[in-house]
Amino acid sequence: MRPLLFLSALLASIALPAQPARAWDILTYTAPQGFTEVRKQEGGGRVELTKSSRTNYCSIGFYTSTPASNSIEASFAAEWQEVMLKTISPVAAPRPTIRTIGNTRAAVGRASATTGGQPISAMLIVLDAGASVLSIIVLNPTLAAYDAYAADVEALLSSISVRPVARSAPQTSGGRLIVPPPPPNITIADLAGDWGHNDGITTTYVDRHTGAYAGTESLHFTNKW
Repeated sequence: MRPLLFLSALLASIALPAQPARAWDILTYTAPQGFTEVRKQEGGGRVELTKSSRTNYCSIGFYTSTPASNSIEASFAAEWQEVMLKTISPVAAPRPTIRTIGNTRAAVGRASATTGGQPISAMLIVLDAGASVLSIIVLNPTLAAYDAYAADVEALLSSISVRPVARSAPQTSGGRLIVPPPPPNITIADLAGDWGHNDGITTTYVDRHTGAYAGTESLHFTNKW
């Protein structure tokens, strides 16, 4: 029995190799052990980290940074509409809590909803990068199901480093704000701006007989006109 006990202790003491740090947009992070990473370009691009069992799953998505609103709370409300509601059924944005994540502060909120007719617990994390924000979403079948992955998610969040984006300073002269003249030959296209539409669909599959989780598939697309 002693050799077996020694072998068990030896295996328990062997540390798994550290995951390499990875970069996405203005973000660097270290993916948790056992998560599969996929990078997708549609809908502006995103990173998906997924880990699942027969009865549970955790899906983490990093999205492309966007211009910040006038406060982190306002940015959270905007990102809930632009990011989260393209993944889950319409539900009011929760009031976020402000906490430190990695080297920055973030607004964090969670709500229960459905996607593809299945219940889902959805958490939105909006990272403050100065003139920009970057959204992370975490999806689980229920709030209780998140507990199985909480340590992995917190380890991921602790590894995050955000590169600040400087805000443009207004030009002044003699204490007065300089307003640049409008460009010459303004066209109708200049006044109308760029118009487009972003949307997405996320489908969660379950076994019709056992109810076991069978994977998630998402599609995001962008139209411009």
